Amino acid sequence: MPACNKTLCALIAFALFFIESQAVAQSSVSQQVLKQQRAQEARSQVQAESQAKLEAQAKLEAQGKLEAQAKVEAQAKLEAQAKLEAQAKLEAQAKQEALAKLEAQAKVEAQAKLEAKAKAEAEARAQVQEKLSARAKALTDTPQAGQAPASTTANALSDKGPRFIERDRLVLDLEKNLQWTKADNGRDISWKQAAQYCQSQGFELPTPNQLMSMFDQSGDSVVLCGSARCKLPNMFQLTSPFGFYWTGERKNAVEFVYLALDFGIRDVAHPDVSSDLRALCVKSSEG
Repeated sequence: MPACNKTLCALIAFALFFIESQAVAQSSVSQQVLKQQRAQEARSQVQAESQAKLEAQAKLEAQGKLEAQAKVEAQAKLEAQAKLEAQAKLEAQAKQEALAKLEAQAKVEAQAKLEAKAKAEAEARAQVQEKLSARAKALTDTPQAGQAPASTTANALSDKGPRFIERDRLVLDLEKNLQWTKADNGRDISWKQAAQYCQSQGFELPTPNQLMSMFDQSGDSVVLCGSARCKLPNMFQLTSPFGFYWTGERKNAVEFVYLALDFGIRDVAHPDVSSDLRALCVKSSEG
């Protein structure tokens, strides 16, 4: 390099120094800016992480609250369900106890009714039997007022032969032109049931006069009916213990006439009474 004078060399040296100083300053500024940027980024990262932690913590707390609330609600539901079930059990038990009481009461009442009915029927039967016995003692050969005269001989012979003949399940009264069922219904029966029974056979309940027309006052013709001796032709098959047989005659609104065929006595009974009563059915032979 060519030699320079002192002034020029000093200027050059100063310029170089200035340039280096500027470069150093510029580098220092750049490094400072970079440091500031990095510091800002670090702060931002810290803030972001902090915010994320806060949000995560908030989520955890919210989730915890929700879970705690869900547990409380679930527990409340379980307790409410338990109360409902306990209440239902109590109500069901109360209903069962009430039903059991009602059934027990019904049984007691039914038993009492049966006993009362049995007692009433026994008393009625005793009264009827007592009445019949009293009437039998006072009975004479003269028919009672309002009662058809009884036959002196139920199957007396005439020029035409016997009055009564058997045909299959029937007894034919040739004198009165009547057909009778040979057998009665065979069990206790009320008046309404007796009327229905005869109708189902194509017959009807007899009038008192029709039934008494077969009664043999002399006692020559007798058929056993239970413990009684009914004074009818012995071709009949009778089962009434005391010879009680319904007629179709109504005495009043609540009483119907029946006959006691052992003594030939007429009496009345409520249509619902059935003890010892039977049905013997009749119809006309004409037509």
